[in-house]
Amino acid sequence: MSFFAYDMEEIRSQVRAAFGDTDNYLVAVKHNSWQSDIVKLFINTLYYATDSSRQFIIYFSPKGIYEKELGTPLKSDFVLMPWHEIEEFGLKPWWMHKVIRFLHLGKKVGYEVQFSGRINKDNRTNLEKLAANDWRRNF
Repeated sequence: MSFFAYDMEEIRSQVRAAFGDTDNYLVAVKHNSWQSDIVKLFINTLYYATDSSRQFIIYFSPKGIYEKELGTPLKSDFVLMPWHEIEEFGLKPWWMHKVIRFLHLGKKVGYEVQFSGRINKDNRTNLEKLAANDWRRNF
C-alpha cells in the first residue's frame, strides 16, 4: 500500500523533523515467523496479505527503537520501544535482505530490511552504521 504513497525525500523529511538526522533509520517491512504466517493464511487470506506487507520507519536512538507505520490513514507519531524492554535483539542475514528480530515485552517483533526499491535506498548504508555502533544502545 505505502509503496506508492511515499518517496525517499518524504520519508527523510519525516525522520529529520522528528529526530534531527537521517543516519539512524531504516525502512522495513513487518516480518512474521513462518508459523504465524501459516495461521494467518488459514484464518483469512486478506488478513495475511495486508498484515505481511505493512511497512515501517524504524529509528534507533540511545533511548530505544522508535517505529512508525507507513500507509496508515491517520497521522501517527513515532512510538518508542525502550531498550530496557527489549530482549534477544538480533540481526539475521537472508538472501537479499536482513531480518531484525527481538522480544519486546515478551512479544516477538521482526522487521525485514530490504536494500532494493525506491524507498529503501538508505537502508544498506544506515544498517551498516547502526550495526557498527551497536544500534545506538546505551548500556
